[in-house]
Amino acid sequence: AQYTGSRKTTLQSLERTEQQEKAVLQGLLKEEATRDEREKMVKKRQERRQEERERLAREYKAQVDAKQRAANQFSKDAATLKELAKKTKEKVTQNAKETSMRKQREEEKVDHLKQELLATEENDVLRKLKEARIEQRDIHTFG
Repeated sequence: AQYTGSRKTTLQSLERTEQQEKAVLQGLLKEEATRDEREKMVKKRQERRQEERERLAREYKAQVDAKQRAANQFSKDAATLKELAKKTKEKVTQNAKETSMRKQREEEKVDHLKQELLATEENDVLRKLKEARIEQRDIHTFG
């Protein structure tokens, strides 16, 4: 009977030990599961941070590209305006030359017409003088 009792105690002790081991094992499993969860969370957080960094890098690159395109367009526009200003200046200069030449030709025509008018008036006066002399001579001659 004593043997049975001690055997019973040993069995109970073994069962308690087994239960304690199970509890410890379950605790370890829970810790491991918690650790795995934490690692997954940390990994997800790292992935989100990496994605955010990549997104920010893309946005920054897009901004830099847009600024570069704007700067290039500004340079093109400035060059176009410079060329346009040059052509406009050339046209204005050419128009001024043409206007000056036209004015000079017109002044020359006016001078020529004045000279013709003076010559015509002179001829008229000379003709009238000649006619008057002829009349005077005729008057003296035929009395």
